[in-house]
Amino acid sequence: RKGITKVTVEALPAEACRVTFELKRPWRWTPGCHVHAYLPAYSLWSSHPFSIAWAESKPKAQPLEIEMEKIASKNGSLSHSADIDHRPSMVTGDSTYSRKSMLGGPTVTTISEVAHRKDGVNIAIPRDSAVTSVSLIMRARTGMTRKLYEKASASKTGTLTTWGAIEGPYGGHDSMTSYGTVILFAGGVGITHCVGFVHHLMLQYQAGTSSTQKILLVWSVPNTEALEWVRVWMDQILRMDGRRDVLRIQLFITKPRHRGEVISNTGSVQMFPGRCNPETILKREMAERIGAMGVTVCGPGPFADGVRSAARSVVTEGVVDFIEEAFTY
Repeated sequence: RKGITKVTVEALPAEACRVTFELKRPWRWTPGCHVHAYLPAYSLWSSHPFSIAWAESKPKAQPLEIEMEKIASKNGSLSHSADIDHRPSMVTGDSTYSRKSMLGGPTVTTISEVAHRKDGVNIAIPRDSAVTSVSLIMRARTGMTRKLYEKASASKTGTLTTWGAIEGPYGGHDSMTSYGTVILFAGGVGITHCVGFVHHLMLQYQAGTSSTQKILLVWSVPNTEALEWVRVWMDQILRMDGRRDVLRIQLFITKPRHRGEVISNTGSVQMFPGRCNPETILKREMAERIGAMGVTVCGPGPFADGVRSAARSVVTEGVVDFIEEAFTY
């Protein structure tokens, strides 16, 4: 499906953009699918594939912060990291992204989780509902993505408006709702593939139409700045009813810039320094699984290879299905 439409581009930390297409007609999608984005002002003759990070048809909810619990890396833990001396406490700053920080000024990225608020409005789009807004995350590399990021970051507000189109959706054929336990691994911007699955699984859990009773999202990123890429959407997921009963999140910061960067204050959202160890994670989850286990990964080649190898190591211990989303063509 094609159609020229308004596109809003927001510059984000760690050299990325949030690109939102306001669709003229309602549009249906499924978690895990991708589209081809066409932005002729920045790439006249070509389109580029991106996973759909979020889709909705209502105004965005107010931001919610996520508290995190500091967890030091120890021998035998889930992390491969070198020893890092952590401060016992840290005064956190405002998690709202500022233009000053984008241009290189000092920043403190904060994720804090508040107690569930039943009066909060969750913007939940069922799988079979039509949406009018589709958001992608574009990491600045070369060519179109670099031009787009530099143009947005150079503006006074850190945003710009252009025009473009999306073609699709493609893929999204793998449903995770039949698994009692779902483990999602994301490397870097590969988080865009996983966020839609987490949201959909939570919606189905709330409705009682899914077999899934345990969800673990594992995200590996170089630094905490990258958490801003999906913060606004994760805030909505963490506000959902029953989230604490089924969803856990583990964040691995592979290259912390300073000692106090890796912090966490709750049991269901944890942050670790260093690289994740997929085999350790899967063996532990396999021992505590409910029903069959589905494992999916989206990230750089070596990261995906590690998760695939880890899934292979536990396949004899029970029913395990492995699904890989190619990070690039």
